[in-house]
Amino acid sequence: MKIFIEPKAKPCPGVVNAISKAEELLFRDKEVYLLGKLIHNQREIDRLKEIGLKTITRNKLFSNSDKKEYDDKYFLIRSHGELEENVQKAKEKKFNIVDATCPIVQHSHELITKHIQEGWKIIIIGDKDHQEVNALLANANGNGIVISNTEEIKNHDFDNRSLIIAQTTIDPEFFSKVRKKLISQFNDFKIIDTTCRFLHKRKKQIKKLASMMDVVILVGGKQSSNCKMLYEYALKYNKRSYKIERPEEIKKKWLKNNDNIGITGGASTPRWQLNEVKNYIEKNFKDTSHKG
Repeated sequence: MKIFIEPKAKPCPGVVNAISKAEELLFRDKEVYLLGKLIHNQREIDRLKEIGLKTITRNKLFSNSDKKEYDDKYFLIRSHGELEENVQKAKEKKFNIVDATCPIVQHSHELITKHIQEGWKIIIIGDKDHQEVNALLANANGNGIVISNTEEIKNHDFDNRSLIIAQTTIDPEFFSKVRKKLISQFNDFKIIDTTCRFLHKRKKQIKKLASMMDVVILVGGKQSSNCKMLYEYALKYNKRSYKIERPEEIKKKWLKNNDNIGITGGASTPRWQLNEVKNYIEKNFKDTSHKG
């Protein structure tokens, strides 16, 4: 059994930026608060909590508590962006605001703001329940809709003066499929592909890994849309692909003695989690006798 960690597997720049900003403040002994999840990797969030990261509920944020309670404390805007009303309320509470929004997501917000001011409607292709999509939709000020699948297109009457953008972490192939369907039925849409280029590259890298390895283990958060997308892509090229969040989820029946095992991760998976999985397999499954 040989175990490899994919050399190019690493967090995306937006995730690295968010973690770095949190760590910088925490290592300076600052009180840092977060509303929601900084990134879609619970184990990394738990690590940050161990060194001081705190959470604040929306009810607490909007409560009438003493505004001086949060003087000299920090409100960290998560990587997927934040609702403007939440940021304004944090400012009213006298928080210091630190923006850890992914630059690509921030670009989507800027596009929406610009086009709303010019009278455009906004069509966001993505997951209705995703934090990023919720923030983008709120930024459209009632002039936006979300399309999650092609079937939903028939439920809407579209203004020709509409901008189509994507949730940054959705599958680029899915975005292409939905926008082609829209274009085939309606005229004069403006389309800006806001899918993450990092994930475009990762799909190619995952394809190469899956084609070379006997087994692929993709490590990532259960709520991560990009991890789900990359896992499903790996399955296309290797049916012995598995997605886990923790090493303990690995099952003996997945592995054989002569396997080449490739370990990789999503855009929010730090390298320490990949190393942890490799060490776990070496310790617990190196001499597995499973043959089927």
